[in-house]
Amino acid sequence: MKTSFYKVLAMNLLALLLGSCEVKQKPEEWTTAKPLTERLDHPDALATDGQFVYFITGGGTVAGQQAGNNNLMKMPIGGGVPTVLFKGGTEIIPDANAIAQDENYIYLSANGLRRVPKAGGNSQLLTPAFMAYEIVLDNEYVYWMPFTGEGMPPTPIFAVSKKGGEPIKLTDPRPTANGLCVDDEFLYWVQTDGLYRQSKKSSTPEKIYATPANKIASDLKMDAENFYFLQGKSKRNLMKLPKKGGVATLISKEPSQFWVGENEVIIMRYVGFTDTAIFKISKEGAGEKKLDSGYVSDLIIHQNKVYVSDMVKIYELNF
Repeated sequence: MKTSFYKVLAMNLLALLLGSCEVKQKPEEWTTAKPLTERLDHPDALATDGQFVYFITGGGTVAGQQAGNNNLMKMPIGGGVPTVLFKGGTEIIPDANAIAQDENYIYLSANGLRRVPKAGGNSQLLTPAFMAYEIVLDNEYVYWMPFTGEGMPPTPIFAVSKKGGEPIKLTDPRPTANGLCVDDEFLYWVQTDGLYRQSKKSSTPEKIYATPANKIASDLKMDAENFYFLQGKSKRNLMKLPKKGGVATLISKEPSQFWVGENEVIIMRYVGFTDTAIFKISKEGAGEKKLDSGYVSDLIIHQNKVYVSDMVKIYELNF
């Protein structure tokens, strides 16, 4: 699932900078990663269940729609010809920010919050939500944060039954909120001033971690035992905090993005002006190892492999 709070801002800034200067070198291309697809139109918002990889194409753009590429796709995890699960057609442009999955369905934002059977079939509109930017699930509900751009007012966190119905407003508007997570008891998110949680049985948020003075926090993720998030000033460090409480500890200095696996964390760093490289590091912060270099649109981890997309293909990378 896509989780970077600053991704849209960074892409817009990069486009502005590239438009105002001459680029003398092509972005670095993957050398170790194995391509799993032929050329695609901006594959993004990756997810896997261990059997298939699911993703959005078309880049969430009108150009992608005009080319007929505004679709939700799936392909065998080892590679193969992708097939269309949901076709946007002339009416719908799926948002390329995030998808979520359970055993039988893929959930996505496409002119409302929808679910699509993994086995194929008609989509179901759950609720006409506006641009669900982050989507997480439990056994009964879909939770999301709407997209909020610069100058837009903050929004609450919402939920809707997996069967569809009226959306439920769970919180008051939460400025700078991102990194939505869920477990059996709580919803979690991060704001610039700290980490928050809210019981599913309550309507009152609780701050569980305060960001140190003159720093900001963002990009929350978690596993069964720990929270992981970025914290700093202009440059941010990757931190780990036990869910049971305690002291936040440093895992890695100044990554741009990160993804949490079963036993490892994959981090991304910028190399030069436009290039990026991905690294593997333990959850304790030891043994950082470079895996490969290339442009990252999205990335997921499954067992001992990374699946990463750039602007035209999806790749597999062992670690």
